[in-house]
Amino acid sequence: MLRRADPNPTRIRQRLRDPAVWKDHAAMTELAEIALAEKPSAQLLVAVGERLLFAGADPVPFLQRVQGKYPSVGA
Repeated sequence: MLRRADPNPTRIRQRLRDPAVWKDHAAMTELAEIALAEKPSAQLLVAVGERLLFAGADPVPFLQRVQGKYPSVGA
């Protein structure tokens, strides 16, 4: 239902909805790189960072890169 209702179904948003990816460290790391390249909203990038944590990856380097691209978010 969410996929059909999404007004902006980018690759990152579609893959982030797949629960099989959430616990896969390698898949989430790849997804994080794709996310930075696609330049979605800062909120979506923070969600990717949270999913990195749940997948067992260290989200800090990714979130630092996000902060560099969106310095006013969270300020």
